Amino acid sequence: MKFFKYTAFLFLLLILPFAGYSQSKVPGIIPIPQHWQWKKGSTDFSTIKTIVLGTNSDKQDRFTAEKIQQNLSDLFNIKVNIKSEDNVSSIQHAIIIGNPSKSELTRHLVKPNELTQKMKKAGYVLKLSGSSAVIAGESATGRFYGAMSLNQLLRSSDTPTLRDISISDYPTMKFRGVSDDMSRGQVSTEKNIKKIIRFMARYKMNA
Repeated sequence: MKFFKYTAFLFLLLILPFAGYSQSKVPGIIPIPQHWQWKKGSTDFSTIKTIVLGTNSDKQDRFTAEKIQQNLSDLFNIKVNIKSEDNVSSIQHAIIIGNPSKSELTRHLVKPNELTQKMKKAGYVLKLSGSSAVIAGESATGRFYGAMSLNQLLRSSDTPTLRDISISDYPTMKFRGVSDDMSRGQVSTEKNIKKIIRFMARYKMNA
């Protein structure tokens, strides 16, 4: 009997920190962002009409925009267009993806000095504010990670309305990955490998 009481006590010690953690206002993002601040208000993504690519965006940024576009369609049947900054004039009802040092629309919501030295290679700022959202980063990799954080927030919600938030994030470790054990005859199929790659991308793994 003493053994069971001791075991139950240890179990409670183990789960109590996680119980408090789950009830805290940590955003539903893995890995947990370096910094975040909840804001008053919410953003209804059903009103979003456009994903705007900032000035000097490249093919990777378009790929990033397409991942958000697909996610909104799959989750909530929301259809949005992808346009370049040159073809729009407003940040209302839009998701802006860009480098604030080069994109005027991005700079309306994120100042260049908000991207610190640690965020240069793979960091990002993600802000939801009323009728718009912005993903800002100096690198295309950082902007992709910001999009994956947004996609995770959308996937963790039952509705397309998210509480407004400001996130500043960058990877703690240079390499983040998985090991696929192919010994003893268990070799992944092409379909499995593609699924693994999509999973890794969603959670910002790179190895």
